[in-house]
Parts: sequence; C-alpha cells; structure tokens
Amino acid sequence: MIDISVNLHGLSDLEQALRDISNDNSIAGAKVIRSALMSASLPMYRHLQATAPKSKDPRPRQRKTRKGGTVEILPGFLRSRIRRRSYINKTGYGNRNIGRTPDEANGLVKVRIGAYTPYAHYVELGTEHSPAQPFMRSAIDGHWSGITRNFRTLLERRLLSYRRRQAKRHAP
Repeated sequence: MIDISVNLHGLSDLEQALRDISNDNSIAGAKVIRSALMSASLPMYRHLQATAPKSKDPRPRQRKTRKGGTVEILPGFLRSRIRRRSYINKTGYGNRNIGRTPDEANGLVKVRIGAYTPYAHYVELGTEHSPAQPFMRSAIDGHWSGITRNFRTLLERRLLSYRRRQAKRHAP
C-alpha cells in the first residue's frame, strides 16, 4: 500500500484558535480540521475515481471467498471501491484507525483516500504478468500542492464560520 504522511507546520495561530474552541470535553476543533481536510481532498478523490483502470474484458469474473463461496467481480470494481475515510483521535491514544506508535497516535485527525481492494497495489505497480497502470501516483502528484494550498484557507473559513455560529448561540 502506498502510504504518504504529511505534517503541516507554521499554523500556530490557527492551532491556538482551534485549542480555544475545544475544551476538554469537546472535539469541535477536530471537526473543523476534518471538514477542511475532506473538502481540500475532494479534487484528488474525484480524479482517482475517474482514472482508475477498468478491465477491457466485459465479462464478470468469479473469485473464491475466504469462506468457500464465490463472488462475481464486474469490470470497474476498482473504481467503485475508491473511498475517502476520516478518523478523529478522541482519546489521544493509538488505535487501528489512527496508529499504534507514539508518533502516529499524536495525530488528531486522519483522512485516508485509496482503493480498498486487496489487489490495488498490483494494478498500480504491476506484476510479472501485467504492466503497471499507475493511477494513484498521478492523482497524488497532480493534486498534492493544491490540497496543501487550499487546506489553510478552508480551515480559516470553517474556523470563522464556527466562531460566528457560537457567537449567535451565546448572544443575548
């Protein structure tokens, strides 16, 4: 599996603002971050869905399952299994979604984009019998700078929106 991790630095004012809205019992700051990350990653997600390879053979294939049954795999199955998932680390400890090592467990929000199939890396990197059809690398290379550039502005907008909603809620 292709794993890319990015840590953004230099956002100390935004970090302090997020800490101000999140008290010990609230995960409001994490929700603001998750919302901004999900919006910033949308173009890459759509590009992955559009460019994932599709089998040229129109016939469905039968594959055995672990339980002994069979499943029918239709052409385009890889495209349908591209997902975006987000996780919030509510406890501050590692788990299977955030990470178990201390470095990974310190993260507050995690967004994963990828093809949730057991064979996606074979399509991406190729095998001795089939050539590589890289669709993930091109999406990452084409959209990564835009994601990091847009994340800050989206985060600022969502933080201001959250502050306005809180001010209206607590206004007399």
